[in-house]
Amino acid sequence: MPFWTYFFEVSIVIFYLYLFIYQLKKKEYRKISTLIAGFLFGMLLEFINIGLGGSYGYSREFILQAGTPPVNIPIAVGLAWGMLFQTSHEISDCYDFPILVRTLFESLIVVSIDIFLDVTAIRLDGGFWTWNDEVMTLMITSRTLYGVPWGNYYGWFCVIFFMSLILHLFDKRQDSDKIGRLTKRTFLSVVIAETCLFSSLLLTVPLFNFTWLMFSIQYFGSIIILVVYSIRNKISRNHQLETLFPFVFYLYFWGFTIATMIYLGFAIELLVFFIFNIAYAAIILIYLIRLSKFK
Repeated sequence: MPFWTYFFEVSIVIFYLYLFIYQLKKKEYRKISTLIAGFLFGMLLEFINIGLGGSYGYSREFILQAGTPPVNIPIAVGLAWGMLFQTSHEISDCYDFPILVRTLFESLIVVSIDIFLDVTAIRLDGGFWTWNDEVMTLMITSRTLYGVPWGNYYGWFCVIFFMSLILHLFDKRQDSDKIGRLTKRTFLSVVIAETCLFSSLLLTVPLFNFTWLMFSIQYFGSIIILVVYSIRNKISRNHQLETLFPFVFYLYFWGFTIATMIYLGFAIELLVFFIFNIAYAAIILIYLIRLSKFK
């Protein structure tokens, strides 16, 4: 039995249903719009990537899947996308950032998890997904981070950036919570964000041999921009998180990566990487507790 696959899938479905029902009861329709838009965006993105590119494929062990192998997408992947968008937006809502800085902040939050999660995900139960043209290795090379292509992380950053940017631009232009307008926000944001994403990726195809450098510039450049902007403009927290869900959700992800790294033996084989994972987890979770009303 593929324990880790089922555990991840069931956990994500439970988290999503809880968050959706909670927001529905609170009539937080804009947040529901983001949750659904993130799900639709993620599923469409995966279908396009696998259908056209074919550089990776998902495991057939997931219970709930859309499509048929080799173009099969686990529903849990789309649900996770939706919650990552929703929680990162909720965290950035606590600050008075301009849209561009806010979007970079959200991209950093999500990609910081993915850096560690993907290294274990491709090895659990034969791999949640497998890369077709990459060798499974425990080395950092110009092509991969322990077997995960640098292009994966570069693409993830672009995904979060464009989808979040479009959603925030919709909100700036139209602050209405009417169902009709939020429905347009949900579906149009997916179409526009997908168009912007793939257009930008096509423009950078000639540089794909340097994706490790492109991702490094993205990631560390965003940190520098965020820190410099916050210091120069004396940015402080406007309000606290309304619920503990972001903390619990990120606690789950970090707990999952730490547990699976120990299970796979990476706590010894990749000791420095494991220590970095622990440090990142501690920093982010302490930060979220301090950001919460319920600390």
